[in-house]
Amino acid sequence: MIVHIHRMSGVEQVILSDVPNPREAVNVINQVAHQARMNAQTVANTRHISSNAAPSAPVEPAAPAVSNEPDAMEQLAKLGQLRDAGVLTEEEFAQKKAEILARM
Repeated sequence: MIVHIHRMSGVEQVILSDVPNPREAVNVINQVAHQARMNAQTVANTRHISSNAAPSAPVEPAAPAVSNEPDAMEQLAKLGQLRDAGVLTEEEFAQKKAEILARM
């Protein structure tokens, strides 16, 4: 029996002249080749991560930072009210508004 082996470099032929049951040998060769392809595919599709560090506890998402400073929109609204009430001049309003917007 002649077995054709397909490789990237071409096709090789192997003659199984001294094998008692050549069809069974071909089946075994095909099974082993299939398993080798499956193993190679599994390795190619697997992520390997290594670390020498000891396992740590799961990291929980950080809570959003709480600020005592009022929201910029609130500050701008209050600033507008102060200007409208005549407490701030137009120049003072513009200066403070620029400061608030710069912090955003």
